[in-house]
Amino acid sequence: MAAASIFYWWKVVEGGGIGFMDTNLLNPATKMEVEVASAGKKGMGLFAKTRIKKGQFLMEYAGERVDDFELFRRYGGDTENEEASYVMRVTDQEFIDCSNASRSNLARYMNHAAAKSQRCNIEKRVARKPGGAVYFFAARDIESGEELCFDYGNEYWSAKGVIPE
Repeated sequence: MAAASIFYWWKVVEGGGIGFMDTNLLNPATKMEVEVASAGKKGMGLFAKTRIKKGQFLMEYAGERVDDFELFRRYGGDTENEEASYVMRVTDQEFIDCSNASRSNLARYMNHAAAKSQRCNIEKRVARKPGGAVYFFAARDIESGEELCFDYGNEYWSAKGVIPE
C-alpha cells in the first residue's frame, strides 16, 4: 500500500501572516449553488443561492496561467485596462488570467469588499509556489442571496493606483 501524500498550501492573511491549509479541505461537504447577477455600480457579481457554512470551500480561481513576460505583453502596466483586473498573482513569475470568461470560472465575478467590513465573506488562500493555485473559502456563514466578496488586497489597489472603497 502506498503512503498517502498530504499537501499543505500557504494561506494569505491580511497583514502578511501565513499559515497552512490541508488540501483535504478542498472537497465541498455540501451542495452549494451560486449565480452571476447585477451588483449595481460594480457591474456583475457572484451571489449565493444557498446557505454556505463558514470554512466551506467554494472554488478555485481558474483561468489561463501566464508568466510575467506574457502578462507584461498583454497588459504592459496599463492600469486602465479593465481586463487586467482579472489577473491574480500566484508567484512573482506566475499569474492566473481570468479576463476571458470562456477560459475561466465563476470566481472571476467575485467583487471586492474591505477585509474588516461585514460584506467581506470570502477568504482567499494562495499556494505561493510554482504551479500553485488560489482557493476561496467562506470566511463566515453566508446567507442565500448575499454577494460573495473578498478583499483584493493592497497589491491589487496599488497596481491600479486607487484607494479602495
